[in-house]
Amino acid sequence: MKSKWSAAYRLTAATLITSMISINMAGNIYAGPPAVSVDETLYVNLDYYGKETDSSVVKGVTLNGIRSFSDYGTYKDITNMSNYAEPAVDGDTVTWQLPEDTKDRFYYECQLNNGEVVLPWDFDISYKLNGIPKEAQDLLHADGLVEIDVHCIPNKNANIYYQNNMLLQVATMVDMEDVNSVEAPGAQIQSLGTYKAVLFAAVPGQEKTFHIEISSHDFESSGVIMMMVPGTLDQISDIADVKEAKDTFKDSADELLDGMNEMLDTLHNISNGMDVTKKGLSQLQGARENFDASKDEIISKTDASIDSLEAANQKISQLAPDIMANKQGLDDVNNKMNTLVETLQDSGEDFYNLSSSLRDLRFPGGSPKRPGGV
Repeated sequence: MKSKWSAAYRLTAATLITSMISINMAGNIYAGPPAVSVDETLYVNLDYYGKETDSSVVKGVTLNGIRSFSDYGTYKDITNMSNYAEPAVDGDTVTWQLPEDTKDRFYYECQLNNGEVVLPWDFDISYKLNGIPKEAQDLLHADGLVEIDVHCIPNKNANIYYQNNMLLQVATMVDMEDVNSVEAPGAQIQSLGTYKAVLFAAVPGQEKTFHIEISSHDFESSGVIMMMVPGTLDQISDIADVKEAKDTFKDSADELLDGMNEMLDTLHNISNGMDVTKKGLSQLQGARENFDASKDEIISKTDASIDSLEAANQKISQLAPDIMANKQGLDDVNNKMNTLVETLQDSGEDFYNLSSSLRDLRFPGGSPKRPGGV
């Protein structure tokens, strides 16, 4: 019979932080026995969506021959994981008096108050079934494609040491007996018997979203585990180099992006100019089409006008001799009129003398004499 937790019944995430703490219990470090040394592992249970529900710390103590030591901290509950010895609790002081037959390695668990733990990352977990967002409890025995997104957000409120030194690993185990396929871009996938282990990683201060796709006809999950462990000095140095290279790449990418934006602006301006040119060409094309449509009529009217002009020219050519003869006749009349005017001008004095002679012919008394004495 298989034993596993279903996704809807229990889809929890345990977060682990490992640190080393040395506790010196000797009164005099020169004359006393060696002090106990302690390493601690912090476990934080999260709900389906990445919110903290409870937390505890498991302490592994190397006794170095010491059977009595004290721990300092405020805990909701303390559990001996190695034997039946009970601690003496006085405020924030926890004192252990262990039997002489206790092995040199001693373990106990301390339950912490909610909200007391500040992790280097916060988590937001979401689910989909066949592309549709779903509540976690709706995924139990689901038939289809289940998608799990684990969004890891750096926590600026965490201890600065944890922010700069803790490495993050996100993992899950998938039982392949009821699963058709597992996809996890960017993850290390390792087969372990009938299971496949899916493992993601992030460096200190890195925000990441890990995506897992599980195609199943009867979906169940053992949950998602987040592990936070301190990096070694060599690892931190490498991370610093990687971060510096990443920052340099980011700056170069930003400059490249700025250049691309300027290029796109230029192309946009060129595009606008091309649109104007295209519009002008369209108008010219329309004018050309109008001209082509009227071309035959224009040519026809032009030919008729040319024919009319040629006919008028022929008429004028026919009238040319008469016009020339009339012109010559007019010139003769003009010459004769000019001669007559000159003759009248020359006869002006004779007419004046004639007028005087006529006045002399008048009789006294004012009546002219009639011929024959009458």
